[in-house]
Amino acid sequence: HILSRIRLKDIIAEFPMAQFIQVQKSYVIAINKIHKLSTDDILVMADEHKTQITIGRPFLNQFLECISASVTKHEKKSLFGLGR
Repeated sequence: HILSRIRLKDIIAEFPMAQFIQVQKSYVIAINKIHKLSTDDILVMADEHKTQITIGRPFLNQFLECISASVTKHEKKSLFGLGR
């Protein structure tokens, strides 16, 4: 483990926000690692690992706006499992 006195808010300010999104108080994810979405969960894939993360209520609107701006209509269908 790494102990740091830097606030997550300050670290996030350094990220290219077109590529990352905060989904909980302690979670920031890479948009290109999102594999599937449901109404309140995200399935994030990093290599062979799958992690399911719940979207925090305060971050939901920002997340949905970001996803709408970041992905194509075809990608949205795939992310929400509609194209299968």
